[in-house]
Amino acid sequence: MKKDIYKLPEKWCIYLDKENIEELTNFYMSHINEYDGCSSYIITVGNTFHYPQHEKHAHSWSGDYVVKGYTKITFQQFKNYVLMETDAFDDLAEIIEEDLTYLIQLFKDLNIK
Repeated sequence: MKKDIYKLPEKWCIYLDKENIEELTNFYMSHINEYDGCSSYIITVGNTFHYPQHEKHAHSWSGDYVVKGYTKITFQQFKNYVLMETDAFDDLAEIIEEDLTYLIQLFKDLNIK
């Protein structure tokens, strides 16, 4: 069975907890120039971070709710698809059911390295 390849939503959000607050704080601070009219806000567990900024001159931290039009992602999805910490396509072999080893010889024949 083929798996669907995950695509990060254009507008995403993530709930802050003790496990992810440090990495999300670092991400926010490194992207603060993308947040019009914003500066460093107190970032606390229990808030939800929205990316990109959901309203001009408003920070992107809300309580425990998702702003309309945003999709909530998990911390693992954040690490894989936003921070690119892990290879998001580790399971590519499972996605592609066809044996593609024949391509090795083809690439050699065509002198593709």
